[in-house]
Parts: sequence; C-alpha cells; structure tokens
Amino acid sequence: MNTETDHDHAHDPGQAGRPHLCVQLVPLFKQLPWEDQERIENLVHRRHFAKGEVVLRPGCPSQLVIVEHGRVHINRLNSDGATEFQGVMEGGDFTGQDWLFGHRNEDIFLEARSDTVVCTIPADAFHQLLVSQSELAYQLLRFTLDRDDRLQRQIHYLTLPRVEDRIRAYFADLGRQERSSRVHLSFSLAELASYLGTSPETLSRKMGQAQQEGSVLKLGHQWYQVNPRILPSLRPATSL
Repeated sequence: MNTETDHDHAHDPGQAGRPHLCVQLVPLFKQLPWEDQERIENLVHRRHFAKGEVVLRPGCPSQLVIVEHGRVHINRLNSDGATEFQGVMEGGDFTGQDWLFGHRNEDIFLEARSDTVVCTIPADAFHQLLVSQSELAYQLLRFTLDRDDRLQRQIHYLTLPRVEDRIRAYFADLGRQERSSRVHLSFSLAELASYLGTSPETLSRKMGQAQQEGSVLKLGHQWYQVNPRILPSLRPATSL
C-alpha cells in the first residue's frame, strides 16, 4: 500500500547540512537557485509505492510526477483496451507536462517496478511557478519536445515489419544519441521487447542473430557495441 507525506525531506550530509530536495534530481529544476528549489519543494507531495502498485491511472488529477528513486513503467492504454509499454522512468525523470495545460490523462498508467518514491506537484501550483519563472517555461518546452521526439522514434521502430530491423534501428539511434558505438541499454531485454512490439523470446533470438552477424555485440551487463556500418544506414524517425 502506498503512503504519502508532505515535504518529508531527508537530510543529505553532502550538502553542508542542507536537506535533500526531490526537485534537485530533475534537470528542469536543478539549475535554479537553492531558495527557488526550496520554494518548489514546499509544493511537493511525496508518496511511497511498492513493486507492482499503480502510481497513476487515467482520470487522476492533473499533476507533474517526478520519480525520486525507484523504477516506474509508462504504459499506454490503446483503443483495444490493451496496454502498450512506452518506457521507463527512474530517479530524476518526470512526466505529466501535457496534463498541466488542460489535457486530461485518458490513457496513461504508471506502475512501480521496484520500491519507489514519487513526488507530485499539483497542476494549479505548477501554473503559478511558470508565471513567476519564465526560464522554467522555456526548459519545460525543451523537455516536452525531447519526449515527443522519443515517441516519434518508437512509432518509427514499430512501423518496420521485421524485428531485426527494429533492433538495428533502435541501436543505431542509441549510438547517435550517445555519439559512440559503445552504448548502454537502460531497458531490460523484456522491457526492450515490449518497447519494440515483440515477445522476449523473439527478441532474444533476433539479438543472437545480430550478435552472430556482428551488427550489435554484447559487451557486458547492458553494454553493447554497435557496428559503425549500421549507424549511417538507418535514418532515425526524427532528427536528434
């Protein structure tokens, strides 16, 4: 069962006695002066969720949702009533910016995949922040555009008919983003299978084939070497 506390700040000895703030984890807020971060933190509601609990469901009040620590799956309810895996949120990640501007959450579920602490800021309180912090509005737009770009790339992968092409396209994009042929996979293989619209068994088999042909080589736990020859051969869905 989830529990909720308001402004329950843990002290961080590495910050000269200052309390740890949830908002410090978020790139959107971390560049703000300490006094502004404290003011924003006073708006935060902190909740604890056990693995498997639903963090947010369609119809919940509009709010910004920040993962303080833990792991949260983003799932979208499609028109057939089935859920589609769309990504993972970990410490410092946030979502809900669309719901802050009048859009109602009609299809997104957030589910804790480990013991998780989530911080939320109600929409009306966040609106006041945007009025007083013009730089915050600009940064929020940037993060929203980045999020939309990631969604467009996933749509691009799912339009590819063959799973092996989705794998190559995904790892080629990952190499471009990290500007390196050596890349880190933030998903588990089961999560990647859902993200690419296939089964874990099929993904495992196709990843084995990619290893044999030398296009994507496993280096260690979640580290892969992308063959440079596939980097220029597959265009991303949108420019990075």
